[in-house]
Amino acid sequence: MRNPECGTADAGQAPGPVGRVRLTDITADPADQPRERPLDPDHAAEIAAWLREDPAHDTPPVDLFRLPGGSLRLAHGNHRVEAYRRAGRADVPAVVHAGDAAAVRLFASGTNKDNVTLRRTAADKRRAVRMALEAAPDWSSRRIAEHVGVAHTLVNQVRAELEAAAGTDAPPPAERLGRDGRPARIAPRPPRPGAGDRGRVPTDATGYPVPPHLRDVFSDPRLGDLLDRLKTVLDGAGEVYERLAREPFLKAYPFCEVGPAAEALADLVRPGTGRLHQVIGWLVAGRPYAVCRRCRGESPDCPDCRGGGHLPARRYAELTPPVEAA
Repeated sequence: MRNPECGTADAGQAPGPVGRVRLTDITADPADQPRERPLDPDHAAEIAAWLREDPAHDTPPVDLFRLPGGSLRLAHGNHRVEAYRRAGRADVPAVVHAGDAAAVRLFASGTNKDNVTLRRTAADKRRAVRMALEAAPDWSSRRIAEHVGVAHTLVNQVRAELEAAAGTDAPPPAERLGRDGRPARIAPRPPRPGAGDRGRVPTDATGYPVPPHLRDVFSDPRLGDLLDRLKTVLDGAGEVYERLAREPFLKAYPFCEVGPAAEALADLVRPGTGRLHQVIGWLVAGRPYAVCRRCRGESPDCPDCRGGGHLPARRYAELTPPVEAA
């Protein structure tokens, strides 16, 4: 049986001296786990079975942080620690880093991006981005995207969600730390609708007042969230293809059929990319642009808005007569 944890090391995490740490000395906080489901019992059982096969079997070391108070906090290797417990081992190979709770979460957020044994879900990626943003709010979105292994558009989206949840309308700082660790200027973002003027009646893109019963539709972020996720799929498919074509580490796996895998992925990506662009276009075309002037959202049978109470930009242009020049 092969090592179930083979190939889980994460790029960019420099290895330190490896020692052995007693399992009873390790503490763990669920908030430090970058997965929505911190433990997959089947995966832990598979590692434990491999450990029982031979006392000489060991997994790659787990990553621990010695906190200022002296305790050892687990940052990466939750399944391995559980597997060692199930296998009846007393200790586990580990690398011990120094840092505080924020350092633990920042480190943890950058793990698992190259884990081919237990791949991250979309929810896992969002959780990791949120952890990184909370631990390093002064990092730029592109630096966090590189650290976590996601598209920077997802980082921007999660950052906006955190700021909205905090209820802050303050402008972003003029600079954040870029990928090279140097201060990088960031473009000012437009204020959120209604920010700084809570008493003003919201309007549509044409300046027409939005009735109270339609305001949730015009401000609902879920369609934008869906579009961002589709764009992340596009970015991710292209990135995987590029990595298959150029990553030198794949040469260390002679039985991986990299060439055929890249060709097959290209056959999937090329036509799929066009269709995804088409899907995104269809969804973008339906975004609310203007309040329906015929029914104002009060008639489910309105022929203009199909009962939705709002019109996308193209439909609004079709229904609005052009203004003749004087």
